[in-house]
Amino acid sequence: MLDCVDLEVAPQPDGRPPCPDTIVDRCKAMWENFKSFNHDATVTAVTHALAVVRSHYPAVDLQAIGAEFTRGTSAMEHQQLEDEVEDTAKKLASDVDLFGEMDSDGEAP
Repeated sequence: MLDCVDLEVAPQPDGRPPCPDTIVDRCKAMWENFKSFNHDATVTAVTHALAVVRSHYPAVDLQAIGAEFTRGTSAMEHQQLEDEVEDTAKKLASDVDLFGEMDSDGEAP
């Protein structure tokens, strides 16, 4: 599994498996790489969403959007707003090409 998500460890000269410390270190590095990838993917998706908002509403204040919900919005209202936009969010997310697999028309091959 580690070979799928992290660099392969050089083989031991005598053919023995890598020592347990090497495997633990690789797991720790893989976890950090995974967290970094997820952060970058989130930034990519949010950038796409905000660019779409800006394309429809050029005068919108993106700094205000990036701050937080408006003051006085309750947790229940947060959830209701999120429920209302979930389908649109899924559509926008499907437009983000994280792995470079879409063709020039934005379609997966």
